[in-house]
Amino acid sequence: MGVQVCDTRFKPRHGNNLFSSPPAIVTWIFADYNDLPSRSFMDVAVLSHEVGEWADDPYYDNSTPCGTLEVGDPLVGSYTAWGGGNWHLQDLVFQPYFGDNGVSINNQFSFQNDTSLSVCSNGK
Repeated sequence: MGVQVCDTRFKPRHGNNLFSSPPAIVTWIFADYNDLPSRSFMDVAVLSHEVGEWADDPYYDNSTPCGTLEVGDPLVGSYTAWGGGNWHLQDLVFQPYFGDNGVSINNQFSFQNDTSLSVCSNGK
């Protein structure tokens, strides 16, 4: 997997996870890095979003009742500070959010246990 990170002070683009076609399938991630406190996407938040989505659906082909298996999209803007508040990781949903009986921690819908969530509740 390749990873490309871009400084958003110059050209904000946010992120994406992509793959190439056979015969040589390669996946990669593009993500913004932002160190300006006034931006809505903080430091590694976009990267954590894209890594989570790549890990669950590297070929972008897993359909769910909510659409594609995009574990970051339902909680865009929901961050948790780590490392003394220096890094902001995005909260990600588990498979039960998509109506699947898959694995989750303590039957939670997200890593940070966002209690406002239910199956497909954010429409994504």
